[in-house]
Amino acid sequence: MWTNYKRDLDSYHGALEYKDSYTKAFLKQTREALSAGDYDVSKLRAVPDAIVRECTAIAVHVEKTSG
Repeated sequence: MWTNYKRDLDSYHGALEYKDSYTKAFLKQTREALSAGDYDVSKLRAVPDAIVRECTAIAVHVEKTSG
C-alpha cells in the first residue's frame, strides 16, 4: 500500500500490509523447501541485485564528480 509521501524525494513510499503473516510464513520454511522451490523467493532475490545496482550507480557518480 502506497501511503507515505516523502516530500524531499518527491515520491510515495509503501508499506506492506499483513507483513507479520508474510514473515511468519517465510520463517517456517526449511532450507530444503526453499532450495526445492516450494516457496517463491524470486522477489527476494531481486533485493540484492537492486542493492548492487544502486551501489554501482553511486560509485560511478562519485567517480565522475570527484574528478
